[in-house]
Amino acid sequence: MSLFDAKEASTFGLFHLDVARSIIARLIRGVAFLHGQDIVHGDLHLGNILVQFPREVIDTLSTAELYEKYGEPYSEAVIRLDGKPLANNIPARVFIPSWYGVPSNDIILGEEKILLSDFGESFNPHETARFSSKTLPLLQPPEARFSNKPLSFPSDVWTLACTIWEILSQRPLFEAFFATPDRVTAEQVETLGVLPSEWWEKWSGRWEWFNDEEGKLNLKKKSRGPDGVRMSWDRRFEYCIQEPRAQAGLETVAETERRAFKAMLLSMLAFRPDERATVQQVLCSD
Repeated sequence: MSLFDAKEASTFGLFHLDVARSIIARLIRGVAFLHGQDIVHGDLHLGNILVQFPREVIDTLSTAELYEKYGEPYSEAVIRLDGKPLANNIPARVFIPSWYGVPSNDIILGEEKILLSDFGESFNPHETARFSSKTLPLLQPPEARFSNKPLSFPSDVWTLACTIWEILSQRPLFEAFFATPDRVTAEQVETLGVLPSEWWEKWSGRWEWFNDEEGKLNLKKKSRGPDGVRMSWDRRFEYCIQEPRAQAGLETVAETERRAFKAMLLSMLAFRPDERATVQQVLCSD
């Protein structure tokens, strides 16, 4: 079961605060280990982080207990579209895979061990020059679009920050129904401020999203948040984290932790890769 699966199975899509903290810490350590081996994961997101349940959760159950807890196997008949009989090498029925996961809010401390998976986009930046990001569009770092330099460890730090936010939150940090490059960049600028000057000038679509009113950059009306207000970092924190957690009856983030969380993630989300915190520095965050 991935973290994405767990959130999807939950009514509110949230982890308990202590569980979220533990998952985040484990994830940071995992990425730090990879970077220590000169490996960039290249595709960090909730779907590639698996929850390792204790072996006894499944291994100690009898078949009857397994069926009682998770339901009996479900099968469907195999039918040819043309209505003809099945060939001898085709099974008469197929079984639907069972899902042994649990909703995110049902995971308790001690059950949150994780496993990083899917290294199909991983690379050693000292040996391979990679200029494009293949991870989810909303998680792609800005240098993948605007810089001519190859991606390296900072690109992982950017996607790690986005993933950390989503572990604590009900909603992703950057959102767009159709995640076009311009929409993604607009989300990043709305949240984090104006791009570095050379990237800002390079972004030909910037004036479709923003107005320069008396020297102050403002979103155009069409690109404002759900309540018509600019979705700044602090507004997103309330809308995506605090308000949903309160509505779900879960612990909210205290002010001291909120400040530390903001400082850590903003250090990981610096637009310029060389100004971004390293994962080792993130490990030392408050």
